Amino acid sequence: MKTLNFEDKFGLLAACEKFGGENYLTETWAWILKNNQILLTSYIRELFDVQITDRSFNILTQKYARTDSNTGYIDLVITTSEYCFIYEHKINHSFEEAQILKYIEWAKSKGYPTEKIMSATVSGYFINHEETVKDSKNIIVNYLWHEIFKFLDKKIETEKFTETEKFVLRCFQNLLIKNELTWEETEVSMEGLKNYYAALEVNRSLRDMFTHIKEQYDWKNVYELFPRSGGKKRPPKTPMERWGRIGIDLDREIGWTPSIFIGVLTDTKDHKVHPSSPELGPDFCLIIDIDKNRFGDFDLSNEYINLKSDMQKWVNENGDGWKFYDHLKEATGSPNLWHPLYIRKPLYKILEDSVTPEEQRKKIEVAMTLLLNAILNKSSFLKMKKSFSEN
Repeated sequence: MKTLNFEDKFGLLAACEKFGGENYLTETWAWILKNNQILLTSYIRELFDVQITDRSFNILTQKYARTDSNTGYIDLVITTSEYCFIYEHKINHSFEEAQILKYIEWAKSKGYPTEKIMSATVSGYFINHEETVKDSKNIIVNYLWHEIFKFLDKKIETEKFTETEKFVLRCFQNLLIKNELTWEETEVSMEGLKNYYAALEVNRSLRDMFTHIKEQYDWKNVYELFPRSGGKKRPPKTPMERWGRIGIDLDREIGWTPSIFIGVLTDTKDHKVHPSSPELGPDFCLIIDIDKNRFGDFDLSNEYINLKSDMQKWVNENGDGWKFYDHLKEATGSPNLWHPLYIRKPLYKILEDSVTPEEQRKKIEVAMTLLLNAILNKSSFLKMKKSFSEN
């Protein structure tokens, strides 16, 4: 991959966070492929199972394709002296078979034989090309965005990419997540259907409960560490439901340097974790949040290593069903680098034997106090907060 300066990396990440759409997805993916020939050749083999001898690739996006009978714009076209690879990308729009056929016609007009023209539709849903390729030599495959996500996971793990290269690939994975393209088709859970409305009520109840706790809880011990904008000493902002979690972000304004989330992880997709006990439902968690943009190699710092050790030690000493989770070490796929450390326990175990909202709030407040005191009183966290805030 070509050398990237900080602006290149930051610009890509910022764009991944802010933009979506088929065109931006295509431009970003093409940029990555242009800058990483190992990934490019692997991607071609992944889809078409061909060996490329000529590595003089020409990569174009939104290529105007005109023939005697048709015109159009090809999302992504990759050519060598021997092959023409055509990619049509879809996010939310439907696909028309004639679209790919006219692009094949264009490639033929450029002198490529039919057997050397290979086309792929990349989308979030299955597309059957059997009728299109029947009685012809056209090569058209269907690939799904979540398969690209897994393909990148495999390459990050097996190829000797630099940290910069891995960073860029994870940025693209974040873009796929943002556009909700990592979802895989699964069966509809019959048990889930029976409990669907009850589950909706759980989220509503949790939002109400944490809003009430936020107003009543004594936040004095967090004022100094997590001031609001302008240095104001006020309670954390009203709880929000985002990134699959419902609870309280101690630092939602100043930045994750680091910050702490305390609450319930109701949907683990964004954080890329598995519940500690799936059969008992979502976990009540204390999560360390860190701004990966600002502190790229935070996991190598002594402050982080010491905090991780202290969190593990606290869990070992206190037990009571609490579990320590080192996401960067234990993630089964590409980790979410922004949320590396957890102390967690199934919410069911915390609320067990409680009946009224008041009883449940009290149990959650006790758990919150226990975990916050465990971390905020540790010199490792205080040193990390001081060191990172000054950078």
